[in-house]
Amino acid sequence: MELQHITDFEDTLTEDLGFIVSAVTQLYKVYANYKDNLIPGLKYMNSKKFIPLVVTLEDWFAGGPDTDDVIKAGVEAELIKNGIDREYMIEFPFKTYSINQLELDLQLIFSLGFIEYFERLKTGKISEEERHKFPYIDYFTDEFNQVFLDPIKE
Repeated sequence: MELQHITDFEDTLTEDLGFIVSAVTQLYKVYANYKDNLIPGLKYMNSKKFIPLVVTLEDWFAGGPDTDDVIKAGVEAELIKNGIDREYMIEFPFKTYSINQLELDLQLIFSLGFIEYFERLKTGKISEEERHKFPYIDYFTDEFNQVFLDPIKE
């Protein structure tokens, strides 16, 4: 019975990673169409920065080293299959986030600026140590107290 649970988990993980691969591939496909001026009413502008992001609701796998490798391999295969330039992955590396991690990183992004943050991320200039030392703000602390804790006190 335990082996079946592991197999079910692996099947679910493989399916979920496939969804992310599809989402990332779609981003690169849209960018390729944009760059080739194939999107009516949206003229390509070289000055615009393309940063492919996929956000998931799940905290348990997005951004992990093993899953990132699986996603990268899948995206590369899909780009080849669809005739999309694989150099986009090098020039514009994609990033997967869980919504929880994005919420934290948004504070860094707003502090540094969108393009600066992703340039630093791309070149490895944002370390885990820097992330841990960043003075994050608890956005909803007051609201949490008002909604959940204050009614209990009365």
